[in-house]
Amino acid sequence: MSDEELQKGDQTSTPLLDKNYELNLHETNETAQSDENIGRKKPARTLFAAYFSSSITRNFNDLDTRDIALKEDAYGLLLMITPKEGMIFFFAVIILILQISIIYLVAYYLLHKGIGDKISINPPAGITDTVRIGRICAIIVAVLGQSDIFDAIELIVIQPSLLASYVSAGWIQVVVVNWAHFMMGLGTLFISWLIIVQSESIMELFMNFAAIGFVMNIDDLFFALGNQYLFGELLHEKTEKLKRTNITVNGRPQALYRCYFLSILVAMFAGLFHVRFVQSDGQYLANTFTVSIGDDVKEIDSLFSGIYELKCNKFRLIQNSYITYVRNKPVSFHNFDVENTEYNQDREYGAAISYCETSNTWTLSSYDSSSSDYCKDLLNKNDSVNPCKRIILQSPKTKTYDFSTLSPSQWTIKSNTGRFVPVTKMFKYKDTQCTDNLDCSPIINEKNGGTCNMNDKKDKLCKCDYGRFGKNCEHPPPCQELIEEYKWEVKWEEFSAKALLIHEKQKPLKPFLFNDRPVYYIDNTIQFKNATLVLYQGVRWIKYALCASGKSRPKCSDFHKKFNDSFTVNDFIVGELSGDTTVLPYSPHIYSKPTTYGSPAGLYWYRKTSRLGIGTGQEDSGLGTLKLNGARFLCPDCSIPFNICDFGTCNKTTHKCVCDDGYSGSLCQIPDSY
Repeated sequence: MSDEELQKGDQTSTPLLDKNYELNLHETNETAQSDENIGRKKPARTLFAAYFSSSITRNFNDLDTRDIALKEDAYGLLLMITPKEGMIFFFAVIILILQISIIYLVAYYLLHKGIGDKISINPPAGITDTVRIGRICAIIVAVLGQSDIFDAIELIVIQPSLLASYVSAGWIQVVVVNWAHFMMGLGTLFISWLIIVQSESIMELFMNFAAIGFVMNIDDLFFALGNQYLFGELLHEKTEKLKRTNITVNGRPQALYRCYFLSILVAMFAGLFHVRFVQSDGQYLANTFTVSIGDDVKEIDSLFSGIYELKCNKFRLIQNSYITYVRNKPVSFHNFDVENTEYNQDREYGAAISYCETSNTWTLSSYDSSSSDYCKDLLNKNDSVNPCKRIILQSPKTKTYDFSTLSPSQWTIKSNTGRFVPVTKMFKYKDTQCTDNLDCSPIINEKNGGTCNMNDKKDKLCKCDYGRFGKNCEHPPPCQELIEEYKWEVKWEEFSAKALLIHEKQKPLKPFLFNDRPVYYIDNTIQFKNATLVLYQGVRWIKYALCASGKSRPKCSDFHKKFNDSFTVNDFIVGELSGDTTVLPYSPHIYSKPTTYGSPAGLYWYRKTSRLGIGTGQEDSGLGTLKLNGARFLCPDCSIPFNICDFGTCNKTTHKCVCDDGYSGSLCQIPDSY
């Protein structure tokens, strides 16, 4: 073969490593080291130096060779120590196990910070621009400062059996140690990435980053302490031998280093940008909340209690703002007394929980629902949906992206005077989603409450069994009929309230629920010429008069003209309450005390006697003064849990109470001598 062909062959052959590794292990004693090592640099220990320097080390006699120094840590020592050397070997192994265990425990904690047992990276709902920039810097520092992976790669690419012939360890030990070193480096990088994506502030980010740096250096600390005779003379000698040991190899795998550096950097940034996109889409937030608004400051505010759903998440990435929750139905005040309020009977109003950037607070505000597209108007900063206007409730100043992390007691509510006053215990919000089956059981470990639909990626809701109901299946089956008991000079029972039912073809009848509670209808048109609706209004049970003999309500004769055998009162009310808009009947006149009960059974009723607000002392500013009217509902079905016969026994066939002598009533609660 000619010289020309040889030269051409050399030019076309460029492997990942310039030449095959050829090992030359040499130990230099302290007296001759200065003469032999003139012109040779100390090996670089970080990936930063490995990537940007022209070579790690260079031997001036041969430009194609370089020196690799075994890293001065527990992993390097394990290449110089064998199990035959007793305790010092096991000391080093214990240090490695300790370091790997800490990394595993930290990773386990970071992946299980959320609710339930589900593994999640648990990023915050959102972050500021300052933290976002800090994340980018932290990733670059983490990759450039991670020398463990780089050191392991240097030795992994060397043939294990060849490397083992120049150190004390066997080739199996060499493979295990190098791969353990490599996996430890990857684990540390993964933990660093988790810390970066989970941090909500700059201080939290870099404090946690500093803590993980200590874990990374446990093996280095062990080497330093061993070098200072802390673990005996033999380990000190091994550390000195390791410090004097260099491996001379041919070739410079710079392409491998660049490939590693870029792949790790790209992977970490890709994961970060994915988290950023998912944050913007609101996927780390609850989809729905049940919100209860008190009526003790402004009665009309309580009508905005209900279900608030995650909205406008598609627009969040565009405007880099906060998530908004919108009430699932607007409210109509067509039949409601809106005098001295900012509302109009001819309009429908929605409500939303959103962030007001002017005051740096979360607000629950109302808006005119005639807007064709709420999210688009919000994006365009239309005044009609401005969260800083028409405010009902307001949080304290905060930068949090998840309002549910704030306690409801920290909020304030706007009174008729325009000032904000502290909320009472009536104001609450609760995530409606479940994380496991225990969330759907009224008693811990009870299996008959319900099951969590964890397969639904969007709405993980409880599916209740055995007739139970409620967001967490916390309420027993509702009573189909209630009996009203009166207590003045004597006790007696009179009217019955029938539960409204949902009529579905080829399905058994089930109670209709409004605000997650059954609705009852009382027909007193014959005796008192009125009809009453009983429903839960978010914080208390309320009686609404559908028709009456007075001038403020329609006459019951006119009210019943619209009904027949095919279209009943039940159908009418269910249709009105389950429509796209919450259309309530006329202003209420009888109330229960604030409660979370799933049924009005057992609750006493109160009548409004004054328009003076309880919460503010202002006229027309609250529910007013209530006076006990001596009536309550009882459930005559004694098969329902905790609904017992006072002085009698429950007939298991009829589910009715059989009273003892001298007692009567639905639950045998009325003595004959009363």
